Amino acid sequence: MHKKLVFIVVIGVLISLVFVSCNMMGGRLSKEEQVKKRLNELFEICKSGDFSKADEYLVYRGKDKDRKWKDVYDYSNANERTRVDNTCRRIKRDLDVYGPYEITKYTVKSESEGEWNILEVTFKDGDGSGKRLFAFLKIKGNWALGDID
Repeated sequence: MHKKLVFIVVIGVLISLVFVSCNMMGGRLSKEEQVKKRLNELFEICKSGDFSKADEYLVYRGKDKDRKWKDVYDYSNANERTRVDNTCRRIKRDLDVYGPYEITKYTVKSESEGEWNILEVTFKDGDGSGKRLFAFLKIKGNWALGDID
């Protein structure tokens, strides 16, 4: 009985070690995958129409110089809420008008604000005007959208 218990414990420990090492090796997302994930999450928020959750996905670009390019918006602030809502409406409009999309390119560019991680998104419907660049900065440990071109 004691040998069976030891065997079961050893097998359990080995399975746990294999699981942990697999997660450490393959479980981490690349920067590109992280940025794509954040963009897709932001798109879902914008499509839902409940923009209140989008503030943490958008780089603060307001008048406060201490926060500009270093923080995200705060939806409880009326002025910042307006900026979040406007950005989400713009994204929602593109998603509604141009339909399905594909992320077609990923680039990294250093600027004065930091390292921009840029996704080119091509919308599948329309006349080609449905192509946008979504540029992200890492803010407080998360990727946040700072610019749409």
